[in-house]
Amino acid sequence: MKLIVGILLVLALEQDKLRIRIQPLVPTEKAWPVGGTIERPEDTLLQIYALRLERRWDAKIGKFRESPSAESRIWARALVSRKEFQAILPKAPSGFYRLCVCEEASELHAERLLLGRSSDLTASWVGLSERLEQCRGRLAKLLELAEKVSKDETTAGPTVKKEFMSALAKEDRFLEETALKSDFTAAPALLRSVVWQLRNAQIWRSTAVDDEERKFLDPKTTFLSLGSTMAVAQTVISAEWRTSILSVLGELLGRAAERPGKLLPAVRRGGFEALKALESNPEVDKDFTSAVRHAAEVDENTMKDLKAALDALQAALVEKP
Repeated sequence: MKLIVGILLVLALEQDKLRIRIQPLVPTEKAWPVGGTIERPEDTLLQIYALRLERRWDAKIGKFRESPSAESRIWARALVSRKEFQAILPKAPSGFYRLCVCEEASELHAERLLLGRSSDLTASWVGLSERLEQCRGRLAKLLELAEKVSKDETTAGPTVKKEFMSALAKEDRFLEETALKSDFTAAPALLRSVVWQLRNAQIWRSTAVDDEERKFLDPKTTFLSLGSTMAVAQTVISAEWRTSILSVLGELLGRAAERPGKLLPAVRRGGFEALKALESNPEVDKDFTSAVRHAAEVDENTMKDLKAALDALQAALVEKP
């Protein structure tokens, strides 16, 4: 009997999936309210989960992949009332999340949404990619020093090691904070992988080994491969900057579809912020630049074409799940 009831519940939930709608409400200083409609009985208890989506660069396809982070999960409960519900999620880092509506152990609905203040993300468009590139340059010098130490081409006493480890720690803190507070997650993760390898490298006199494959915790890692990773990071920083702009503008434009008169100004503000960022990145391709300029002056007549352009540009950078 329980099995039959369970099957009927699953079938009912499958039928209801297409009738669930959810949207972020105005965030506050301490919380992120979300609300929606759902075809479920009165007083049904729902669980609303949000897992932050993080990018990682897939070198094989030359695109980003997004995946939810279990470490960045927030949740709240909600009761259905007159086929509506509202949940108050605790504040977390602004960004893109996989938002799930669940009943007991069943996931009724899930979608990708921007939670928090979009201004937190647009603020990172100006200057942050340059700071990440500067970080990459400093790590390249540390990598060069590590290789010289491993070959006994430079003095490697306790003071040198202490300064080396201190410099790595400083870069790691910057990268960790960047991933937490901005829409850049792939570039910091890639550079932190280099930091991790260098921090644990068996190159100092007390632990040094001659075998190249045993200098690092990952036997496939070499100084040559770390150099290649640093070169790829330059591409990733630029690509993630563009991806962030396209993702945020596309999300804001999607929200504006139902209420353009009220929400299109947010799209234009985002486009204006992106235009300011373009001033320090003059070598961006023409299609991207054109889309950003159109976003800064979008109206109801150009919304559809702009959305198609943004989606096409993003598809070239992000692999669909």
